[in-house]
Amino acid sequence: MGEPRTRRPVRMLVASAICTAVLLVTPPALAKSDKGSISGRVSLDPALVDSTLDGIVVSAESASATVMTMLDDDGTYELDDLPNGTYVVSFGASAALGGDATLLTEYYNDVYSPALATPVPVNGSDVTSIDAQLSRTGHFTAAPAPVITKKALSAGSTLGSSTGAWKGPASTTFTYQWMRDKKKITGATKGTYVITTADRGHDITLTVVGSAPAFTSVSRTSAAVHIPKVFTKAPVPKITGTAKAGKTLTVTRGTWSPTPTFSYQWYRNGVAISKATKSTYKLTSSDKGKKITVKVTGKRSGYLTTTKTSAAKTVAK
Repeated sequence: MGEPRTRRPVRMLVASAICTAVLLVTPPALAKSDKGSISGRVSLDPALVDSTLDGIVVSAESASATVMTMLDDDGTYELDDLPNGTYVVSFGASAALGGDATLLTEYYNDVYSPALATPVPVNGSDVTSIDAQLSRTGHFTAAPAPVITKKALSAGSTLGSSTGAWKGPASTTFTYQWMRDKKKITGATKGTYVITTADRGHDITLTVVGSAPAFTSVSRTSAAVHIPKVFTKAPVPKITGTAKAGKTLTVTRGTWSPTPTFSYQWYRNGVAISKATKSTYKLTSSDKGKKITVKVTGKRSGYLTTTKTSAAKTVAK
């Protein structure tokens, strides 16, 4: 006979079954709360030695709810029982509640307009550290340098400008001052500037000052735009040679001053001729009865690129 099998105690089997059951059963998910809170601390600009946090009201506004509260003695606050949503949080002094009416109302995060506020989402949780520091003098939270816009850089052409996206109150205004080599140009105080002959060879910049009531004014200056010089001599080119198919035409460009680097383009009835980019051009049968012209372009560093066009020469049929 074989060895007798060891019998497993019943109580061990029962305990094992219970453990297995516990491991297999997933507890139900906790229901998500449909409310939350916003909390933080409000302080004063250290320079305000004559003001207090009395009468400061914190407000949280969403599409479906507006909730307000006062500060605790230590400057902290909590807006609780807020329905889920996205809130704009503001901090301001109420004169009716004994607050300092000279303090500017601020919106989270460090801006002075609700349109610029950073939204605070409440999604069944407690949102903390939504803080503010109040002052009597506001500051622009974004003040980019202006950008000069241009289409041409010749005398008589107009330079435009863009102030960019400043972040401040809706009452923000701008003043303009155009500069030539960092010196003010008399009377050039608009958002546009017409280039003059006096600007040739010089750098033009634009300084913009942004201002608003109770705000610190900010000055920003654009990158420089260099206005090129012009050639003192740039004659109209002339075409020489017999205007007959098979013959070669030559352009006489004349004397330019100062001397540039030249490029050429020949045209047939006003349309550029492919690969005809030398100072000579051999006429083909396609040119018969057509008007031939040539453009000479002069380029030199620091000078306005200039193109001159010859008179037309009609090719014999």
